Amino acid sequence: MGLTEIYAASCRYYYKIVEQIGLSPKLLFELANSGTLFIDELENMPLIMQSKLLRAIDEKRIYQLGGTKPADIDVRIIAATNTDVLKSVKEKKLREDLFYRLCEFMIILPPLRERVDDIPFLANKFVAKTALELNKQMGAIENGAVDLLKQFPWPGNVRELKNVIKRAVLLSDNGVVKPEHLNFIIDDRWENKSTFPVMPLRDVTSIAVKDAESRAIRQVMEIVKGNKTKAASMLDIDYKTLLTKIKAYGINT
Repeated sequence: MGLTEIYAASCRYYYKIVEQIGLSPKLLFELANSGTLFIDELENMPLIMQSKLLRAIDEKRIYQLGGTKPADIDVRIIAATNTDVLKSVKEKKLREDLFYRLCEFMIILPPLRERVDDIPFLANKFVAKTALELNKQMGAIENGAVDLLKQFPWPGNVRELKNVIKRAVLLSDNGVVKPEHLNFIIDDRWENKSTFPVMPLRDVTSIAVKDAESRAIRQVMEIVKGNKTKAASMLDIDYKTLLTKIKAYGINT
């Protein structure tokens, strides 16, 4: 038996309800009356539920639980889908009449790989949330780690980013997410060869180079106990270049 998650927000209250196939959505409209009903993953809603939802929308009235007379409803509906909604309609997974009834205004959110400028904000937000859940002190993500995140293709979009950040926070032992805490996103791609080609070879090379440079600089800085002049000499780069890379990779000195 499939499940569809439906969130109803009404006035000052927020409800999360899981409806099973065959159950009436009337209660949802009661809770959301004079407010907003948010339906997530609309394409996964069973057709029988879609039919009942469409009827409630068209008639703008429902029979309340235990009642014998219809009650008028005033509900704003926001529906979301993470698939090609027109394809779902064509494949009969989503009723065409329900789609056009709901589609008064559509917002198309591009995949995460097409809005990389959002990644630093989202990543730091997920770090803070995970730290709170794990009761762990965490700071901001190092710049080098952010650069790596920006170059990843994110086929799983924001949900994948959230899971990656949670894993990185678990791996972090000093309160900061560093590039080495994200190595697994490259390793996992190699293990799953069917998905690895999504990342262009030049991006893989760039990530590997930055990771290697970051590791080398950290190791040398430990050897010379933070002396940047000696570190630049050992790394065979000029002092200014070293400072630039230290800042770019978020290396604490």
